Parts: sequence; structure tokens; C-alpha cells
Amino acid sequence: MGGGVIKAGEGMIVKNQAMDEETASAYRDWGYKVGAEESIFNSLDGKAGNASKEVASQLASLIFSSSDIGTHDTDLEMRAANREAARDLAKRIAETYMSDPKEAKAFIDEINKHIEKSELLDKGYFDWGDRLAPPEPPSHDERWNKANWDKYFGHLGISYEDGKGEKILTSLFVKAFQDPGSVSPEEREAMDAYRAMRHDMITESMAYAQKVNTPFKFWPDGSEGPSWEERKEMNCDPKFSRYSEENKAWYKDFFAKSNLVQNIINNAKLITDFSGNEGWNVVMNLLS
Repeated sequence: MGGGVIKAGEGMIVKNQAMDEETASAYRDWGYKVGAEESIFNSLDGKAGNASKEVASQLASLIFSSSDIGTHDTDLEMRAANREAARDLAKRIAETYMSDPKEAKAFIDEINKHIEKSELLDKGYFDWGDRLAPPEPPSHDERWNKANWDKYFGHLGISYEDGKGEKILTSLFVKAFQDPGSVSPEEREAMDAYRAMRHDMITESMAYAQKVNTPFKFWPDGSEGPSWEERKEMNCDPKFSRYSEENKAWYKDFFAKSNLVQNIINNAKLITDFSGNEGWNVVMNLLS
């Protein structure tokens, strides 16, 4: 699902402005790594002497397995093994440098907190700001777009690209606003197709909302419609209910993939010899 070139007709070439998945994942992990490094350093409280800062950096890198942007390590087995190496190092540091049991436990808990977050991210969980939780399933609009995409853009050669096609088309409107003269006839045809698609989608969505039980429906008694408990079992608009048949299937697939990652994580927990782990050896040398 990376970036690429999309062609419409012979003259239209639009570069995908959306960040490809691997680079986005690397930026995400880099951000988590920076935060983890700071909190681990504070938890060390100088226990590793002059090496404390570098030890914190290495531990954070092991937990989130990211180095330079663009070289993101997507090997799940390696990421899981690196986390367990960090867990082992945390225990060794706590045992060697922290005589106070409460201090040692707090340090290990801090490491485990970041490890748990990294594991959830690998399992596909989304950062909602206050928590990591499963992502939301596709909305009704997204499903409609995917199902009808070729009807509007098939003759132009513009692919849906797993949901990124609309973002690319939207960039045409920005281009047209900034420099109208730079828009080719093929690009204007794509823009017209986009407008037609949005119009038809809205029309169909409104008609759908009027015939099924969704929060869009007008309720004569003046209420806000069915409660969440009543609505959750309805096969209503997928945008509003995670319990629709479509969304049940989507969540089943998501958790099946998540469980496969959990198996990899569980296997890594069986590792007892970390001598072959480069990051583990770096930290051990710093501590010696």
C-alpha cells in the first residue's frame, strides 16, 4: 500500500502525496522511541553512571525497533525478540544497580509499559490519544466508494489503491485552486468524475438512512432514536454500529491477524539466550 504513480488517460500523472505505510510506521515508532528514551532515562536516575543516557537510548530502540526514518524494521519476529532483550536487560539493571525493591519494580514496570505499547502497535492497534485500541472498521462512505470506484474512474485508469485514490483526487482540487492553468483536460475529467461520485454517494446514503434504523432517521417522538444498547444489535449503517454483520466480519478478521502477531510475541518470550542480539550486547558492554 505504498506510494506510487496513478495515471488517468495519456496526459495525467498524479503522484501520491500520502505517506507510504512503511515510512509512516517508522515515524510513528520514532516518536514513541523518543518518548520512551526520556522516561527510561528518568527512571534510571543515573544508576548506570555516565552511560545512563546511552543505555536509555538503546533500550528504547530495542523496544520500538526503529533506527533511521526509511529503514523501519518490519520483521515481527525480530521486533518481538528485541523487546524481550530489552526486558532481560531491565531485569539485569534492576538487580545490579537498584537495591531498593520499590525502585527496581518501578523501573521494570516502566520498561514493561513501553513493551506492551509496542506489542499492541504491532498487533494493529491504533493510538486514540488516551489509549491504544483496535481501529475503527471502514465507514459506510468508505465501503460505498470502494464498491463504486471503477464505475466512475475505471475508464480513466485511476485505481482505488486501498482507499488512497480519493486522497489523490482531492489533491487535484488543491492543484486547480493554486494554479488553474496547470490542470490538464484529463485531470479536469477526473475532477468532474469525483464530483459526480460524491453527489451520487450522498444521494444514496440519504435514501439508505431513511429506510433503516440509524441515528440519521427522524424520530417523530422527538427522541434521539434507539439507545446504544438497542442499536448495537441492529444491522444498521456500519458507520455507526460495530455490531453490524459487516463490522462483525471486519473485527473477526482484525483479531485473527492480531492473534497471529500475539503468537509471535509469545514465542519470543521463550528466548533465554540473548547473546546473539546486537542491541543487548551494546547495552551489556555499556554496563560492564
